[in-house]
Amino acid sequence: MHPSLPGPSDVTSSRSFLPVRLFEPALSPDVILNITAGGSGQQSFQVKFLLPLGNQPTDGTRTLRTNATYMWKAVGRSAYYIVCVVANEKSLTTDLTSLQPSSQIVPSFYHRLDLSWNASISHPRDICGWKNNLISPTSSTVKIAPAAFNDSDKYIYSTETLIDVQDIQEFFNDHISQAKYKGLNEAIRAEVMLTSELEDVWHRAEFHNPDTVQWRFVGTQKGVLKTFPGIRLQKTYSHKNKPWFLQAASWPGKLGVSLQTSAYQQDTIVSLSKAVRKTSCQGMQLSDDQIGEVLAVMGMEMTQSAFLKLIADNVGLDNDTILDRFILDSSGYIMFNLSTPAVVQDHKTHLTVALPWLASELIRRERILKASWCNNYQQHTVELFYEFSGFNVATSNSTDPCRHFTVNSVPGTTLFLLGIPSRKIHHCTDNSITPQEDCSCGKTCGVCSSDVDLTCQCPCACQMPYDECHNTVTRLWTSTPCPDRLL
Repeated sequence: MHPSLPGPSDVTSSRSFLPVRLFEPALSPDVILNITAGGSGQQSFQVKFLLPLGNQPTDGTRTLRTNATYMWKAVGRSAYYIVCVVANEKSLTTDLTSLQPSSQIVPSFYHRLDLSWNASISHPRDICGWKNNLISPTSSTVKIAPAAFNDSDKYIYSTETLIDVQDIQEFFNDHISQAKYKGLNEAIRAEVMLTSELEDVWHRAEFHNPDTVQWRFVGTQKGVLKTFPGIRLQKTYSHKNKPWFLQAASWPGKLGVSLQTSAYQQDTIVSLSKAVRKTSCQGMQLSDDQIGEVLAVMGMEMTQSAFLKLIADNVGLDNDTILDRFILDSSGYIMFNLSTPAVVQDHKTHLTVALPWLASELIRRERILKASWCNNYQQHTVELFYEFSGFNVATSNSTDPCRHFTVNSVPGTTLFLLGIPSRKIHHCTDNSITPQEDCSCGKTCGVCSSDVDLTCQCPCACQMPYDECHNTVTRLWTSTPCPDRLL
């Protein structure tokens, strides 16, 4: 088992029994030999931790390089061994318990509104149906991610009852920490109490604008999710696998903006989120280079029309007919066409597909849209993705107005603003005119090697060279595994 492979309960993915060196390229051959020979020990290496930017490999990743300590030990006299990897100077028990809640704690309600709404136990004042969901429009609710339970499988496959709801709410709201709940530790209770202080903020008149903001939420690294309005969610729902959480956690200090299907609206909406980072320890303020440990992610959802109106009101694009403007994400996907704000987008389109001439220019000439690979060992594929890197502003020096462009990074966010001359005014075509402007597109990549720096191809995948008889990968051009993504 490895985080890059299907979990024990995953019955849909194919099984692979591959050498550990494919997943942990930082380990030396001597260490791998010691581990597989049943030895024990520990050693530090510089390693890469991959931070996914979305649910799909083509959404891209960020790479965090840091020193980490590997600790390994055989399991008795069996043929199995356990390896634990801890980033140096990081804590396995990071949570919000170092913060002190105020004396005014607002009661927290468990998300199982379907069980509590008509019962005598404490529940939100108002509960109603909304788009096949149960919501509490005047109160928040709490959902705990399955991984936060000591036995996540037991939690998922057992049937929750009204007694369970009563017990977990007593656990949430017990200020003197005497109540216990099966499978959850004290850190969960502390984080529920701390996040409850947001209830007052969310109810204030200056923040309570349902025409603009549809849903507010905060999700902690430990697994606590508080949402307002409250909503009943599926047991398997985990905020830690959602684009809004992954993106904000991968870009601490920046506002993450993503398109996704809302659990609340069940439509494609805009999610804005930002990480809450640790800034002090034991009363001491941390320096800038020490800040960065993500404790939680806060965010909100708004409709696409509300988001685009917010952009227009603050950037002043209402009367701009000279340029066509687009909002791009950090992986090179077009999120919004600001020239046609009335068109609601239900999916993102990559630059290589929509504007191949521009993608080719950014890849081959400007070299700011960089290609990377990762190994998807679950599907036996090698995935190609892109990431904007190393610039604030990029412009064209072409004499053809149809090939002019300006790309600006939006300060403090993961977004980029693209401007190109109006296609309608200049009668421009965005199809490739020369071979140099062309991007090859297909599910299977045209070039499957590390030498893709000057090749324009749409996000795609290569079949991993794999010997089924010997259960061995025969050739790889990257040592980077795709990070685990659970939908």
